Amino acid sequence: MSDSLNEWSKKWLMNINLKKTKSTDTREAEICCVENPCKNQALCVPEVRSGKRSFSCKCRPGFTGKLCDVPVKGCQDYLRANESATSGVYKIVLDDPTMTKNVYCYFDHVNMEAWTLVMSYSYSYQNSMKYFPFQKDNPINEENPAFDYYRASLALMKYLRNHSSFWRATCNHDTKPRDDDFTQSYFTTLDIMTYN
Repeated sequence: MSDSLNEWSKKWLMNINLKKTKSTDTREAEICCVENPCKNQALCVPEVRSGKRSFSCKCRPGFTGKLCDVPVKGCQDYLRANESATSGVYKIVLDDPTMTKNVYCYFDHVNMEAWTLVMSYSYSYQNSMKYFPFQKDNPINEENPAFDYYRASLALMKYLRNHSSFWRATCNHDTKPRDDDFTQSYFTTLDIMTYN
């Protein structure tokens, strides 16, 4: 028996066995997940919708879409996928799909905007930060974005710039985002990555 015929017969027998031994629609829906249609190691979840067998995919961090086939390139992608997403640490997929990074995403649900933290530090760390302009590589706690002492690598900042329109600097962001104490500009107007 050829391999493909053998695989087909296993699926056919599994299909028959499911129908014989499981009477509920939900159990029959498991047939949809025999060959996992979900991508990027996502979990296939069998479902019954309007009396029909179906499935949904539970995506791993860094992927979205019906089949989890869309890599999340930045915080805005998470907000588009889930308008009620909560601010926190998320995984993004870089241009090389095998490379991911943890980033802190802040979601502004009123304006439907997302911000990515690239640098933050408490007053006690000010001296270690002031000698490194953005165009110099000085990553700090890059895999664990935190407000007290964090700076993204130059490579990550360049990646984020290429997937963003503007930047913003603010104070005391971790306690409550402030609308009265910040500066913001488009990268085309003032590129903080090249400003000296």
